[in-house]
Amino acid sequence: MNIQQFVVENIEVPRSHIQEVLHCFLHSIMFTRAFGLVKPNDVYIDSLDLYYAKADDGEIEKKIKASVDSFIDNLTKKKLKKSQAIFEFNFIQFLIFNSNFLINF
Repeated sequence: MNIQQFVVENIEVPRSHIQEVLHCFLHSIMFTRAFGLVKPNDVYIDSLDLYYAKADDGEIEKKIKASVDSFIDNLTKKKLKKSQAIFEFNFIQFLIFNSNFLINF
């Protein structure tokens, strides 16, 4: 099997910015994977002074919002001080892990 893996440094995010950062990561990734198939929409995160491109697609928006909300709900319910999001891609699945939590896109 031909697998290519990219590992980036850990990024620590204050709890107050988790939702914004997850939206930024997920939208950026989904936009680049659907490049040419969706219309881009620039989003500005004022608190981080950061722009990112998101896919202007209602279905993608719903899935990302549901995934981010579930991640934050799980983080809050378990009263975790720290958590980790791991993004793993293959041809069919888009996965978000939070402790023992998994969402398929």
